[in-house]
Amino acid sequence: MSAKTIKEEGSHARPEGERKDVLLDHNYDGIQEYDNPLPGWWSAIFWLAILFSPFYAVYFHAAKGRLVADEYQSDAAAVAKVRAEEALKNPVDDEGLRTLAKDKASMSGAATVFATKCAQCHAAQGQGQIGPNLTDNYWIHGGKPIAIYKTINEGGRPGTGMKAWGKELDPTTVRQLAAYVTTLVGTNPPNPKAPEGELEE
Repeated sequence: MSAKTIKEEGSHARPEGERKDVLLDHNYDGIQEYDNPLPGWWSAIFWLAILFSPFYAVYFHAAKGRLVADEYQSDAAAVAKVRAEEALKNPVDDEGLRTLAKDKASMSGAATVFATKCAQCHAAQGQGQIGPNLTDNYWIHGGKPIAIYKTINEGGRPGTGMKAWGKELDPTTVRQLAAYVTTLVGTNPPNPKAPEGELEE
């Protein structure tokens, strides 16, 4: 297709002499192209975006604006809190604690408490250190969820290092911690302490 043909086909409503398009001097397989300017609306959006970007950066990164990721984290935390509250409505018994153990938000918080309050005696993964192994099926004070709850809440036998955490932690945290311990059973961490207590299936 020749340049003349392109000019004629591209002119449409205006004569060729009135067109502002410039025909480039190169061609590809006999095809030439016009050096058309960008549409005004496109250029306007481009420059407005550039002018807007500093205000966006200051507002969302240095001021009170919240990024989408921040809003998501906030909403996710709110949902997790609601789910945890729902899970805590279950009674303090074996079934209620097993249900609580399935709540990921509650168990995430309980894992943090376990790491700060319990790991020094029971090791980071519950495999036992000064205190007994919490991952096997041998228990000194009983391995049922409610028994674990009572041990944490009221403490172990006199003279042992197991304190009554119910005097230090709030009731909700004690329940979450008891539910968390039930999730450790059968995890088989490295270097477990030898079994103590009685076998409980």
